[in-house]
Amino acid sequence: MDLDAELQKSPRIYCTHDLKGNAELTLSQDQVHYLYHVMRREAGNYLRVFNGRDGEWHAEIKAISKKKCTIYLVKQLHEQPEQPYEAHLLFPPIKRDRFDFIIEKATELGVTHLHPVQTEYTNLPKIKPERIERQIIEACEQCERLTVPQLMPLVSLQDKILGWDQDMTLYTALERSGSLELGKVVQAALAGAQTEFAFLVGPEGGFSQNEIELFEKQKYIECVSLGDNILRTETACCVVLSSLVLNF
Repeated sequence: MDLDAELQKSPRIYCTHDLKGNAELTLSQDQVHYLYHVMRREAGNYLRVFNGRDGEWHAEIKAISKKKCTIYLVKQLHEQPEQPYEAHLLFPPIKRDRFDFIIEKATELGVTHLHPVQTEYTNLPKIKPERIERQIIEACEQCERLTVPQLMPLVSLQDKILGWDQDMTLYTALERSGSLELGKVVQAALAGAQTEFAFLVGPEGGFSQNEIELFEKQKYIECVSLGDNILRTETACCVVLSSLVLNF
């Protein structure tokens, strides 16, 4: 097997270290467990390493045991790309499996900022940021993304809206509102060289009347339609991000 083919099939690992040529790095205990017990890696095996800042690197395992793994950075495979746009997703916490789906798919679809928000009809009062951060990293590793989305703290929808940067339009998915279709809105914004996008998706049962009235008072909020059907929260999240990715 040639080097490129072997690298392509090698495990891809996120780390927080600065990455530069000839550096030796010690991996975390979780990564040691994954490489040693799950992937059965040995000294001399290849890895691909990224940190969200310094591109992707070809690495070689120098030494590995049950408790420790040291790797050596051979060369940079890909430079760190510039992010062509910002994509903010505001969404409520929902049931665990569907919430996990949002985090995974939003990461794959290029979201840059994840904003969990507590709405009046939100069923879950809290989230576990550490667990979500791990999911984000795992999704980046799997989809070969070099940038890492930022997870924002959980706050109430009202606080998020009242503290929002008013120079950034917040596209709010409001079912059957008679508003313009989201895809056309995004196309027009991109034609005008807009590079910052923010999308708000509601919970099961939609937004409350109080929340809708709050939207109407904010000039930077633009209500948009996702079509005739009522979509689940996780489906709506994929639709709004796809509208940007597919039109960019």
